[in-house]
Amino acid sequence: MKRNNAFFAQRGNNSEINGEIQMKIEAANKEVSKALTMLEEMLRNCETTFLAGNEPSIADIQLFCQSTDIFWHQNSWADFPYAMKWRNAVYEIPGVKKVYAEWRMFVSRVNCHVIPTGT
Repeated sequence: MKRNNAFFAQRGNNSEINGEIQMKIEAANKEVSKALTMLEEMLRNCETTFLAGNEPSIADIQLFCQSTDIFWHQNSWADFPYAMKWRNAVYEIPGVKKVYAEWRMFVSRVNCHVIPTGT
């Protein structure tokens, strides 16, 4: 069965994926894809740098933090150019950049197969 890195990051490499778990993983991957599509459409239609205008808000920071594990769900920011532009803008906020760098250091010590870059 196809490995899902989010599952293995939580359970460890020796965990087995049975059919029920695989169905849940596939459903989660579809929901992540839907959410990215919605974000992409919203940003394209709003024509703003951030979610609620051209200045960052707590919503931007919260969504950025929640979206840092998208790579574990076999999704790519490259498929969503407006969302990627937004993500890069949020990443440039000094406090976000600092915390994200610390998160990446932590994740690099977890038994995962993919470590995200800043973009």
